[in-house]
Amino acid sequence: MSDTQSRTAEEAWVETVTQSHMHPLAPDFGGYDFNLTDITHPLSLKVRFTGHCNRLYTVLDHSTHVHRLVAYAGGSFSDRLWALMHDAGEAFLPDVAAPIKPFVHFLVGGEYLPFKVVEGRILAAIMRRFDLPLTMPDIVHGADMVMVATEKRDIMGPDLEWKSLSNTAPSERIWLNDMEWRRSRQAVLREWEREFRNLMRGRG
Repeated sequence: MSDTQSRTAEEAWVETVTQSHMHPLAPDFGGYDFNLTDITHPLSLKVRFTGHCNRLYTVLDHSTHVHRLVAYAGGSFSDRLWALMHDAGEAFLPDVAAPIKPFVHFLVGGEYLPFKVVEGRILAAIMRRFDLPLTMPDIVHGADMVMVATEKRDIMGPDLEWKSLSNTAPSERIWLNDMEWRRSRQAVLREWEREFRNLMRGRG
């Protein structure tokens, strides 16, 4: 067995923006405490669709819009918090396009862990940290798909069809127009964090 195959999940870590060690392959290891800065800062810098869109558009932009759609649909405090956090696991992993994720695995201790399993474990740890359900609410999943269709309409090329969106229409309430494009990173961060804190207080 090679050195790579024998290494454990606890040996793989990233240094976060708040100067902590976080272990993506073992998110409950080492006493790391998930905090908003370590989640929102990288998501505000990580672009969607591996950068193949016609403007700068980040994962935090996407999460903020999904939250808006859930709020428009009358989602609960928990639903709206889930919407803000639904891609939080991506803050600690490299960006991988969704169609490629099923083919990506991490070799840990001689075992291959699918990318989506690792991402799911991180997300579950985050949800436990903020006392949220471990399963994505249906209303959030639906809003996520509508937002993907909206992004396809507004910031991706119109010529290629995506089978995953064959039954999903884009939003008529959110348009990623020029005004949206000019929103600064700090403005998106402020909106996300304001909504999160307000929802946490409202949830009691």
